[in-house]
Amino acid sequence: HRGFTPSSYSYLWRADLPAAIEDMARTGFEETEIMAALPHIDLWNRGAELASEIRHASEQTGLRIAGLNPPGLDINISSADASMREWSVEMYIAIGRLAAEVDARYLVVHPGRVPTLVPAPVDAAREWVLAALSRIARALEPTGLKVLFENTPTGLLDSGEECLDVVRH
Repeated sequence: HRGFTPSSYSYLWRADLPAAIEDMARTGFEETEIMAALPHIDLWNRGAELASEIRHASEQTGLRIAGLNPPGLDINISSADASMREWSVEMYIAIGRLAAEVDARYLVVHPGRVPTLVPAPVDAAREWVLAALSRIARALEPTGLKVLFENTPTGLLDSGEECLDVVRH
């Protein structure tokens, strides 16, 4: 299935990650994007063994790991809470390092969510996102991993023009 890269997203809570990798390989895919979420990716409880487990499954099946994509459910680099932004940046960096360890080409980062009840000023949130992206990219630069920015319908950096501004920054 050249040209198509499936995600492990639909396997979350249905199969463990090695089984998901095996299934995608058996289906004929050449690479996959791993959804870096529980229960597949548990950095705090299984961090030390994750890279080895993923590399082993990839080598056994021949399925390359294209990238890791953490969901934006818990990670939020546009949070008005500075401690949440800090945790989110550190989480992206940790997942990026894991991606580099499994020879992935990229890490997906998205702008986070704008709360509907009491949103921060858009200009402030945009600056927080740009600062976070810069920190993440700088931290992962030595690994050679690409940091991809995913626009999501969150009300912040959604349009193509806004994403182009991120690249220019």
